[in-house]
Amino acid sequence: MSQRTYLFAALLASLALGHSACRRRPPMAPVAASSASGSAAPAPPPVPAPPPPPKCEAMGEKCASAADTRATVAGTAVTMTPPPGWTYAKEATATVAVAPSGLASLAVAVAAGEEAAKLAPAIESLLTRLAVSGVVVPTLQKRLAKAQDTQDAGGTPVKIWEVDKTRQKGDPSFAGKPATVLVAVTKLGDTVVVAVGVVVKPDAEAEAGPILTAVTSLRGGT
Repeated sequence: MSQRTYLFAALLASLALGHSACRRRPPMAPVAASSASGSAAPAPPPVPAPPPPPKCEAMGEKCASAADTRATVAGTAVTMTPPPGWTYAKEATATVAVAPSGLASLAVAVAAGEEAAKLAPAIESLLTRLAVSGVVVPTLQKRLAKAQDTQDAGGTPVKIWEVDKTRQKGDPSFAGKPATVLVAVTKLGDTVVVAVGVVVKPDAEAEAGPILTAVTSLRGGT
C-alpha cells in the first residue's frame, strides 16, 4: 500500500470511529417551550354585563306585554295587564298599548273626576294620543251620565260605553278606516281612571275582547 493510500485509509478509519462515537451519545433532554416574552399568556377579557331591562316608557323600546305583565298607569300606583302580545309603554301622560296588526289600540290615563265634564277632556286627550278622529265628544259627554254597560274589575265596577255610527253621526276613524271606540271609567281609591280602546272594523273586531280584559285587569295600588 502506498503512503497516499494509507493516509486516506487512516482518515476514513478516523471518521468512522467519530461517527460511531456520535451514535453512542445519550439523547439530549427536550427544552421546554416558552413564549416570546417569557411570561404567561394574558387572561381573556371579562364578559360584559347584559344590558339593563328596558323601562318601557316609550313605544320605541318595543316592550311586549305577557300574561303576567303589570304596567303602571302613568302618574298613579294603578296597574293593568295590557293585551298579551301587544307593544306597550308607560308614557308621561298615558299608558298605551298597540296590537301587532296596528289596527287596534288602547290608552289609559287619569281623569280629574267622575263627572262628565271632567271625563270629557281626558277622553279627548286619549283620542288624540291614539290618532282617533270622528268621535263627537259633546254627544258622548251627554251619554256619560249613565253607563251603557258595567263590568267587574276585581270587585270594582267599570263603566263602559261604545261609540260607533249607531250612537252618533258616522263611525269614528282609526288608521284611515271605520272603527269602533270603547270608553271605560273606573274609580280605584281616590283615583279616577279612564280608558279608550279602538278597533278597526271588521278587520280587528276580535281585538275588542282583549281590550275589555285589559280594562277589567285594572287594580289600585297598595
